[in-house]
Amino acid sequence: MKWLNAPRPWILLASLSVNLFLVGLIFAAVASGPYGAGWHKGRPPPPARHMIRALGEEARPAVEKVMSAQEGAFRAAGEAHRAANKVYRDALTAEPFNSQNLTDALAARRQTKAQMRQLTDKAFVEIVADVGTDARKKLAEMRRRGRPRRDREHRRD
Repeated sequence: MKWLNAPRPWILLASLSVNLFLVGLIFAAVASGPYGAGWHKGRPPPPARHMIRALGEEARPAVEKVMSAQEGAFRAAGEAHRAANKVYRDALTAEPFNSQNLTDALAARRQTKAQMRQLTDKAFVEIVADVGTDARKKLAEMRRRGRPRRDREHRRD
């Protein structure tokens, strides 16, 4: 037990450093949200970033205009979908199990997914209407070939 009583300030300093680093990481994750800086700080949400990357920087104004106009609708649809997912999880784990509650929760979840898809399609149509013919041809060619492999690996479906 002699080593326990020996002064080792570097162990305390290392422990403090690791703890501060971890607290900093947690704070950064909480402060930045699920997608980093977020749309409100000048960084578009993931679907808009993918569209800008696909169409090129010349499409950025059209994408930003449509996404800014639709932001409230997307946010509300996302919140409704998260709420439907919570009801689904609760119905799935409820004791005693009620199959009708689960059926209703699944129907509500399908409905919120459909609403989100409808908003996405509407935004896509508005964006494509604002970009030029070359960008639309580029999109058609990309859809014909399919997604690049790097996009498929990072999907969250």
